[in-house]
Amino acid sequence: MSDDVKDSNWVGFKLIDGADMGDIIDLVLDDNPSAVADLKEGGYWELDAEDELCVDLDKISELLERPFDEKDFLVYVSSYYGRVSVEDGAIRLLADMLMVADYEREAVR
Repeated sequence: MSDDVKDSNWVGFKLIDGADMGDIIDLVLDDNPSAVADLKEGGYWELDAEDELCVDLDKISELLERPFDEKDFLVYVSSYYGRVSVEDGAIRLLADMLMVADYEREAVR
């Protein structure tokens, strides 16, 4: 194995910049302490976090004062890395694979 290749527990989105994306990025950064964001030349954001990145769509809806769901968010996504989980009111990127039992445990809570 090459010394250049290393395991990583980072996950992230590449997001197209738009009218509300700066405010959305600020909200996601507030909710995810390990998250970092960088606006790149060419008009897109790199939004990354260690282990997990949660995008709270309900909070974004409140911020924008209009409904904003996963379909609205995915319009801005050009790519992502990590395991995606779309849930009621949130999109999560995870470094670990979720199993069926993980979803069943969440449903019980």
